[in-house]
Amino acid sequence: SLGRSVGSLIGLSDLAQSRFPLPNWRISWTGLENFFFFRDLFASAVLEHSYTATFTKNYTQPTGNEQQVLNATINEQLSPLIGLTVQWKFGMSMTIAYGTSRSFSLLLANNTLDQSTSTSLSIAMNFQKQGLKIPLEFWPFNGAILENTLDLSFNLTLADEERQQITFPAGAQEPRVNQGVGTTRFNLSLIHI
Repeated sequence: SLGRSVGSLIGLSDLAQSRFPLPNWRISWTGLENFFFFRDLFASAVLEHSYTATFTKNYTQPTGNEQQVLNATINEQLSPLIGLTVQWKFGMSMTIAYGTSRSFSLLLANNTLDQSTSTSLSIAMNFQKQGLKIPLEFWPFNGAILENTLDLSFNLTLADEERQQITFPAGAQEPRVNQGVGTTRFNLSLIHI
């Protein structure tokens, strides 16, 4: 995990590394449009990176006894691992983002570890043209002109997800790895108004 990697860099013991939490962060680098090779193309350009993680634990605590953990879940997301948002000088905006996530859920009632990993690539483009004139040269409009705004939107998402379940049978020497399930999604939408 990232916590283990950072913990080893700063010299923590193995036990401390496994418990080293990372804060959530978001980094946005603005002003890329001022670089010489972007200056003629973009009105604005932003490079982004974000990390979020959560740890949840459900437990019971009978009176006078220690906590009995029922399940624990860790979720980590690099969303986006890297993303670029640009506003072109001719009026189109575009976002390209690549992200990853992983999740581990330990269910102690049946000694099962569920894990899932996913990656996604998304592209979104929007274009708006104002002042679009549509002449209506037929009755009953008799040459009236409609002033309109044309909005075009294109969204594409490619996502790949893999899930696997590992069971730790009582008394067994080795865990049992159940066959994983992988899915790939492809979403495409085009909207115009």
